[in-house]
Amino acid sequence: RTFSLQFSFSNAPAMGEKPVFSSRAIVFQIDPDTKKSWLPCSQSPVPVAFYHDPSRRTYRIISVDSGKALINSTIVPTMNFTKTGAKFGQWRDAATNAVYGLGFTSESELDKFSSQFSEAKGNVRASSSKSSSSEGQVDIDVVTNGSNDVKKSVSERKEEKGSLTPQRKLSISEPSGSVEAQLQEMRHENDRLKHALAASSCHREKWEAERQKLMNNNTLLRTGLQESKMNVEEWKSKMKQQQEENHKLKQKVHELEAGEAGVESRLTESMGNLQRDKEALERRVEELEAALQEKNEELSKVELQATEMASLKAGHGELSSQVEQLEAENADLCEKVSNAEDKLQTAQTAADLKIERIAEKHRVVRTKLQEVFQIQNEIEAELK
Repeated sequence: RTFSLQFSFSNAPAMGEKPVFSSRAIVFQIDPDTKKSWLPCSQSPVPVAFYHDPSRRTYRIISVDSGKALINSTIVPTMNFTKTGAKFGQWRDAATNAVYGLGFTSESELDKFSSQFSEAKGNVRASSSKSSSSEGQVDIDVVTNGSNDVKKSVSERKEEKGSLTPQRKLSISEPSGSVEAQLQEMRHENDRLKHALAASSCHREKWEAERQKLMNNNTLLRTGLQESKMNVEEWKSKMKQQQEENHKLKQKVHELEAGEAGVESRLTESMGNLQRDKEALERRVEELEAALQEKNEELSKVELQATEMASLKAGHGELSSQVEQLEAENADLCEKVSNAEDKLQTAQTAADLKIERIAEKHRVVRTKLQEVFQIQNEIEAELK
């Protein structure tokens, strides 16, 4: 038996593919371990669409949610869509051997999807039959006519057909072993792409944080640039005023030159004033340029301070955690000191009681000794 299969590893529709039908449903996939329970791939209904590639004569079912491919299944003649409930249907992907399930919001949506699946499957089967019959006719022509001219024409027809559809993968009387190898290779490629997609999702938060940081830095730089532009505009306006004053002075000089010769001394004085004004203007320009340089240096310092503030914030978090730890240790030490003081007070009270008891006994003993001494004195007196 001859047949033609086309699989695409891309999650997005190809350039030649066009949407022919779209619906919304909750996507499920059978548990690959137990093969019994359904695992939801989406928490709410997502778009599920049929895409048709006229040049390759293929149909694909594609569902993408938040940049993640939930379904990428190419329809082949051996696939069947089964209704297992009033609003639920399922099918098995021939390439990945995965079982997909769709939960629709109404029975009419399920019927429309099932009808579109049957129509796409019929078109794929018809395309495969045409391809198989045309290739079989070519083989019969080659066997029947043994002339070199006919064989050459058949070979040219095959080369022409291959050049017209360079992107199709056509298999003529291919052994089942090579088809299985292709399917296995496709499964490995799909698994690799899934892992790559998962890794990119893990780095998404990191990229968002980096983007936010860059946006904040951009805002600071934009603010500094706007301030610099405002200062430059102010300096330009002052420069324009000075130029106007200079122009007026020049006009006065021309008027003085056109006047009488007796005003040469005044003209010389005016020229001196103009020279001094020119020098003052030059000094003012130099001062403005120096101020502009200082502003640029201040802007650089602000950028450096912003970087240092970011590092200080990070260090502040570490110091806060250390302070909290020291406070906890201080509270623990205070509690231990309080307990030690209580124990010391208790021991001091017990020691005072013992001292009082010993003093009482000492008084009793001293009294007894005095009585003994008195009795001894009486005995001595009696003996005398």
